[in-house]
Amino acid sequence: MTISDEEETWQWTDSFHVEADEADDLNEASIISSEDSMTLWLIMGGAMIALLVGGAYFAGKRGSAKRSA
Repeated sequence: MTISDEEETWQWTDSFHVEADEADDLNEASIISSEDSMTLWLIMGGAMIALLVGGAYFAGKRGSAKRSA
């Protein structure tokens, strides 16, 4: 494997082996679980609803202030 950036290049020639059980454990630890992603979606959805409701509220207030002036 060779990795490089604008200034340097690194080469790795050592071989290695990862057992299937160890790979499964590493993969489990490295990904976001479905429960975590569901929580994230709920938070983002709630924030979007709050922004829409807040925007509609302030737009309505601004419109009524213009009409009464």
